[in-house]
Amino acid sequence: ESTEEAAVANAGRAKPHWQPKGEHPDWWPSSLLPSELSSKPSGEMRGTMTHRYFALVNLEALKRGATPQSELERMVAERLIAEEEAALIRMEQVDAFFADGIGQRILANHARVRRELPFVARFDAGELFPDASDPKHPLILQGVIDLYFEQETSSGTVGVIVDFKTDRTDDTPERFDELERAYSPQLALYAEGLARSLGRRV
Repeated sequence: ESTEEAAVANAGRAKPHWQPKGEHPDWWPSSLLPSELSSKPSGEMRGTMTHRYFALVNLEALKRGATPQSELERMVAERLIAEEEAALIRMEQVDAFFADGIGQRILANHARVRRELPFVARFDAGELFPDASDPKHPLILQGVIDLYFEQETSSGTVGVIVDFKTDRTDDTPERFDELERAYSPQLALYAEGLARSLGRRV
């Protein structure tokens, strides 16, 4: 396997390939070990549980008036998330997310939302690696999208990718610019890969 092939194969993060729908089982396996929960929470642990929340939250219920906190309580009651895990989620940030911007767009299009969406797309090596020895060598990109939805615009139906990040910020423009530069290449690659997979503008 060439370096180019390995780089593309690893472009998608390892994530569970499940889509919450219908009735949940009585017990949902925890992603955190008891020893991890008893230690000081890390940013990675908070990120893991925040991602789980967004994967499990009932968007239709939120649209009808349920609160993000009530949805968290439902998850705990249904044993989808343990109480110790729920405590790691910063709900004030979740509240702010759904109160404005992209969160409101997600709720408005909740019937067209797909979560943990896997995709596979073909690229020529030269599209991803400008200095590739064989620019036409075929490469396969695999990835999993946190959340995807479609919405109608004046120019037709477009797809929107949402990739949840829980990086620490100091709320300064410089920090947000730094994060945008860090994650924009990944999102652009995911958008192009998903567009080719679905045959739709993303």
